[in-house]
Formats: sequence, structure tokens, C-alpha cells
Amino acid sequence: RSRRAWVAMAHPLHAPFTLWAMVRIGAVKKWTEAMQPLAKMTTVEEFWAVYNHTMRPSDMGPLAGYASTSLFCFRDGIKPAWEEPANAYGCKLTLRLDRELAPEAWERLLLGLVGGSFPVPGSPGDVIVPAGSSPGDEGKGPLVVGVAMSATKSDHSVAVWLRSVRDTAAIVSVRDAMCELLRIPAFVDIECKVHDRRLVETPTLPRRPGAEEAEREAGILPESHGGHHNRHGSANGSVSSDKRDARSQRR
Repeated sequence: RSRRAWVAMAHPLHAPFTLWAMVRIGAVKKWTEAMQPLAKMTTVEEFWAVYNHTMRPSDMGPLAGYASTSLFCFRDGIKPAWEEPANAYGCKLTLRLDRELAPEAWERLLLGLVGGSFPVPGSPGDVIVPAGSSPGDEGKGPLVVGVAMSATKSDHSVAVWLRSVRDTAAIVSVRDAMCELLRIPAFVDIECKVHDRRLVETPTLPRRPGAEEAEREAGILPESHGGHHNRHGSANGSVSSDKRDARSQRR
């Protein structure tokens, strides 16, 4: 069949996306030297073709001989950089997790992004504030700009990048959607960190619904609420394979 016929049969994504990779081997002076776009995806078929030929989290990081490796899937036209105009006044929601959990977490976030699983809040949640402008200068654009997966010597992490921190309720909606996609316990907190503290302050997010009840079930929070407890459920606030197994047993 002709290319035109194949294009006509393709299933378009709700928006075009670009897959990026940042691989650090030894000393790299600038992140721009390590960041490279891999492929642009506009259809479901293109997405799976690219995904099936992309390195997996298990092939990334120090075990593969790299100092660190990151993969990003971002809306086309937006670079996965803090200095990017669409990101300057934004933040990222990060979850650190065990290496063996990274492949599934990365795939779930990818599918959630390209499949439109993240909420699309109305104004003012879906605003972009151009770099160099005051927070009152608004433009339009989806709140979620991309997802990321990083592997370093110390840990693996996945993240969702947002372009604005002005609407806390919208950020909470995205955080909860992220947690639902990843199927993590309610007592595990997601870290919210702004890209540039000189421009905006990190928003204070409320705890996830059912967090304390989940802590009691997991034996983290005593019934009497006495003493201090780790609200993350682990020493470093990450999700481990042990928690996943415990969660499966409770179902």
C-alpha cells in the first residue's frame, strides 16, 4: 500500500509527542551535550514502533556503564529543560522507586500521557507563563507537558512535569492521577519541586485521600497516633518491591 494509504489508516494521538534521551558517560560539561531528541510520534502506531525500539530502564544507569540516563516523553515543541519557556514557572512530581519497579512505572506513565489519562483542568490550571514574564501574563497550554524516567547510581525515579504551579487543586488532581496510574499505596507521598525557586514557590500539597488509613493497614501509623512516623513508608520516601508485594496480598 502507498504511504498515503497507511497514514489514512493510522490512529492519531491526541497531541504529538517527542521522545528525548539524556545519557551521561563520564564527565559531561553541559546537559545540552547529553540531551538528544530520538523521535517524534503523532500516531498510536508510531508510538509503539518507537517504544519497542527504545532502551528499557533495566538497560539504563551505572549497571549499563553510564553515569546516569534519563528518558523524557514531552509534548512536541517543548524541551525537557527547566529553562524552557513552557517549564520556567512549572514543577515536577517525582516518585523514587526500586530498580525492578522502574520498567512498569515508566510504561504506565507513558501510556497515561499519550493516552490522555491525566486530567485537563480548566483555566487557570492550564496556563503557561512565558519565561521572562510576570506570573500574571498567561498563555494557554495543557498543564502536563511530559513524563520522565531517570536512572542514577543511587536510585531510579519517574516524574510528571507541569508547566504551572498557580493552581494547587489542579496539581493535586494530576498527582492523584499519577498515583492511580502507578497503583502506589495512599501513604506514599509524591515529591513536588519547582524548577526555579527564584520565580515561584513550591506549592504545599495536601496528603492523599486515605493516607492515614493506608498507614494503619501497613502498620506504619499506630492506632493511637502516638510518636512520629514516616509518612512515606520507607526511609527515603521511595516505593520498594516489598510494598508492592504487600499491596498485592491485601487485594
